[in-house]
Amino acid sequence: MSFCLDHSDNPIIFICTAQHKCQRKLCNECVIEHGVSTRWAVPINTFSKSLQKILSAYKQNDNQDQLAQIRILFQTLYSENKKIMKEMWDDFKNSMNSIYNRIEEQDQCYVKLLNEDINLENLSQVEMDNLVSIQQGELLDDWNLQKSDYIKKLNKAKELLEKEMKFISNKLKFEIKEIQNMFKIEKKESYLWEEGTKTYTGIYWVYDEPTSQRSTKLQVNFTQNQEMQYFRDGSMIRTDKIQDTKRKPKILINLEQIQYLQWHGKYGHNNQKVGKWIATWKGEQLQGVGGEYSDDGEKQGLWRDMIKNYWSQAQILEEGVYIGGLRNGIWKYIYENKEIGGGDYNKQGLRNGKWIQLSEGFWNQSQVKYIGRYKNGDKVGRWDICKFGGIQIGGGLYDEIGNGMKLGPWVEISENYAWESQVIYQGGYKNGQKVGSWKIWYIKDAENKQKEIIGGGLYDEEGDGLKLGDWVEIADNFCSKSQITYKGRYRNSKKAGRWDIWYKDMRTQNDKKIGGGLYDEENEGIKFGYWEEISDYFGWESKVTYKGEYKNGKKVGRWDIWYKKDYEDQQNEKIGGGLYDEENQGFKIGNWTEILDNFSWESKVTYNGEYNLGEKVGKWDIWFKYKGKNQQIGGGFYDEAGNGFKQGNWIEIFDNFWDYSQTTYSGRYQNGKKVGRWDIWLNYASKKEKIGGGNYDEQGYGVKLGNWEEISNNSNFSSLLVFKGDYTNGQKVGVWVEMQRDLNNMIEEFKKVKEIKYNN
Repeated sequence: MSFCLDHSDNPIIFICTAQHKCQRKLCNECVIEHGVSTRWAVPINTFSKSLQKILSAYKQNDNQDQLAQIRILFQTLYSENKKIMKEMWDDFKNSMNSIYNRIEEQDQCYVKLLNEDINLENLSQVEMDNLVSIQQGELLDDWNLQKSDYIKKLNKAKELLEKEMKFISNKLKFEIKEIQNMFKIEKKESYLWEEGTKTYTGIYWVYDEPTSQRSTKLQVNFTQNQEMQYFRDGSMIRTDKIQDTKRKPKILINLEQIQYLQWHGKYGHNNQKVGKWIATWKGEQLQGVGGEYSDDGEKQGLWRDMIKNYWSQAQILEEGVYIGGLRNGIWKYIYENKEIGGGDYNKQGLRNGKWIQLSEGFWNQSQVKYIGRYKNGDKVGRWDICKFGGIQIGGGLYDEIGNGMKLGPWVEISENYAWESQVIYQGGYKNGQKVGSWKIWYIKDAENKQKEIIGGGLYDEEGDGLKLGDWVEIADNFCSKSQITYKGRYRNSKKAGRWDIWYKDMRTQNDKKIGGGLYDEENEGIKFGYWEEISDYFGWESKVTYKGEYKNGKKVGRWDIWYKKDYEDQQNEKIGGGLYDEENQGFKIGNWTEILDNFSWESKVTYNGEYNLGEKVGKWDIWFKYKGKNQQIGGGFYDEAGNGFKQGNWIEIFDNFWDYSQTTYSGRYQNGKKVGRWDIWLNYASKKEKIGGGNYDEQGYGVKLGNWEEISNNSNFSSLLVFKGDYTNGQKVGVWVEMQRDLNNMIEEFKKVKEIKYNN
């Protein structure tokens, strides 16, 4: 007899059959405390007898025998056909070799007859007749025609074999996929929480840049207390307490979501999400976003989700119904309260039928849609690519089988396609792989349809997707202000030999080589020797280059940072640099001077301090060159242990710091976490004015408390925006006031713009 875990003196006498999660095995007291109708509490003996009846009936069913029979039949078919196929392929191979040999023998026969050293007197009558026919110009011509016919027939046989094999393969794949889609095998991920630190590449956006997406290094600490702590440049920017540690937690890499997005709701007995959940952005509830979780922790009913890359300039929602945690039926994209696309999900949660799908990089300046048809989650048939206004800019065909393979001619868009970066790729596909010639086009004036070929090259014709020979490629952030191309050679899809970097000035339209270096010739595609590289965001406002040595694909020794002024004397000046280790690990070591990610002629900010095996340590200073004078404007300390955490008092700069918005923050760090009082300062006209600030908790959770005055990211060169209000446990509460100040008339005080009420 088994006894109850909660009431150890009581035997287990009931089984709970209610449709929810619980311990199932109940004693008398459990039934009373359980909170469900007693009709769901079935005596354990009755439950056991009922199960035996069901299992007995199941065993009498011959489905298991049928499954065993079909399994045996398939195994027999496989064994028999394996032997037949081997014999067939051996016969085919021998036949083809025999044909090749006969053609080669005949060729060699004629070559022998035409040998310069041949003794005509020793030839047979047949050989002499052949020589006469050759001399008369008949025999070789006839043989060449005959050989050409042989080759044509061999090619036809090859194409027929490829076609039939592909047909059989695709047909089998289709039938297997149809069977798999008839049922859903629910695979529960077993996840074990592990302490430690992991590094991720985060993404963020610069609002006024044509190619807006940027990358940044993120560290996520998984703590003993089941917390996920996000760090950027030694500063903690988010902490999540993970309740359900049996499920793998979602890692955020979108910097705005890390900073501004929070979900609010309840947890069940097993720490699973249950009931209504809502989302807030910058402390304000996102209207209509969220939905219900079932008692099993699965989404159910009507939901409004945010798209994967939701941010301030891409506030797109997806609306539809979940059944058992899977999307089902019609789902819509909602943008600015309008339906702009969507389609249908089948019972397996797979896209099906006609769809209007948004590009992954959809935002205000890149409103691109894909229009076509899905079949059980795979794209099939014709798909068109359209931009704002429904103007078609590309497209092509997918196979109809449902393998998601592109076929034939295609016109595709670049990853960072936007208003000032309208780049398209044109070429062909074979079995899902690029083949032959591909061209890269840049549409300089969409209205007048002015476009030019700016790059391209060749892929192999076999369909392996390998780049070959000379290529001209574009930089990831190619746009009107940053027309960067790379010119060089590929060998088996690996860069080899000399590659040069070219820049086309948008104003003068002049092309100029600005850098480059060597890749090894051993098909490894790794850099070596001296290189001149450009910064990730090189453009006419930020002509920054890096110069130094590579060894086995890693930077070694001294690297210098140079900036070419786009004004006055137009000269290059060295603005930073430092050392990489010589052990080929790519670690920064010793003293370094680095630049701000958004360094430009209006934001000449540098950082100076020490590295130890790739991590910042000790004192780091922040410098700003303004009106020809370099001055220290901030800085602080990183821990000496090499964890990269900020410690003690710091003065930091605002994300959008530049000549006309010299905003800084001052406060205290404790192991990378902001604590206590932080103030916000504005420098203008050689004056320093405190314009905001507030308090963080002293326990080191990075939680804002009490009254705050914050600066808005929407502040620009002409106006400064701040928000004033209260925080409770990191959430905005009550009434917040938006205030604005004219930066061109700093004598005036802030003026009230509007009030925002928070209901948290």
